Amino acid sequence: MRIAATVAGVVAVCATAVAGCTQTEAGQPVDTAENPPSSSAAEQPGDEVPKVQDPLDLAKFEQDPCSSLTVSQLDDLGVNTTGEAKDDIFGPVCRWKSDGVASVSVYYTVKGAKGMAQEYANRDQHAYFEPMEPVRGYPLVARATDNPENITRCDVAVGVTDESIVQISITQSLNKEGKEDPCVATRRVVEMVVETWKAGGA
Repeated sequence: MRIAATVAGVVAVCATAVAGCTQTEAGQPVDTAENPPSSSAAEQPGDEVPKVQDPLDLAKFEQDPCSSLTVSQLDDLGVNTTGEAKDDIFGPVCRWKSDGVASVSVYYTVKGAKGMAQEYANRDQHAYFEPMEPVRGYPLVARATDNPENITRCDVAVGVTDESIVQISITQSLNKEGKEDPCVATRRVVEMVVETWKAGGA
């Protein structure tokens, strides 16, 4: 199948409305409740924690996570399969899986959300944690298991309210390793998802 140059060989996109989740396997967030930050750290953001100026109500997308990306957007990503929705331990999920290793997954989770404050409180749990330029005013942080030049997967947390985030992740095919920063590629997917949110759906 065709894989677009921007996110060629995408292996996983994970959108999660819980801050403070990491991954052990592609597309599977791991609850950090076993090692939670102190309540003061998670609930009282410091000056560095960005605020969400225009909070989003994503209940519609939580009900239909497969509407997070339009057919046109998926085509731009080189994904032409039908999304499969299911209930995950963290909430509703949609996954588009193509031939070989390429897939796109979107996770919405509303359990225990503490927003960007918890993301920043948990920053030391990630080998790579870097704030990114906001998308349409929504704050972003990229996190990964290593520096982006050494890996094919990057997670980007998007602040949608001060109490919740959505996580979007991609894993590129191995032939893209070292050729394109996966965090930059993930940010482009974030732009697509935010566009869909703001438009009200697919």
